[in-house]
Amino acid sequence: MPNYVVQRLEEGLAKQDKKLAGAEILLIGIAYKKNIDDMRESPALVLIELLEQAGAQVAFHDPHVPIIPMTREHGGLAGRKSSDLDMASSVDAVLIVTDHDEINYGFLASEAALIIDTRNAMRNSTDRDNIVKA
Repeated sequence: MPNYVVQRLEEGLAKQDKKLAGAEILLIGIAYKKNIDDMRESPALVLIELLEQAGAQVAFHDPHVPIIPMTREHGGLAGRKSSDLDMASSVDAVLIVTDHDEINYGFLASEAALIIDTRNAMRNSTDRDNIVKA
């Protein structure tokens, strides 16, 4: 699944004449499930590593995970801090991985250049030109 999400992100960026290498990505939600702080087996950690291996710069926003804790498989990500949601207006793409209820999806729809939605969180958005389902 993470490889498919990266592929959809690359496709979305290509439509904007951008490449994944050098792109700035804001990942929304890194907890395993919505509205919790449990990071165990979260696909978001794999996605961060895949994106960074491809040359992207990745930040995250998660109201339930202010700092990535130490994990066995992804120890290199430990200590990273959640960014402000306002960052969505300045990145190349927003990648929704966990659909927490506290996220202002209307703000994302109006401010993000590209949204890759893996959770159908943007289903009620009226402006769908910048939204790609994954």
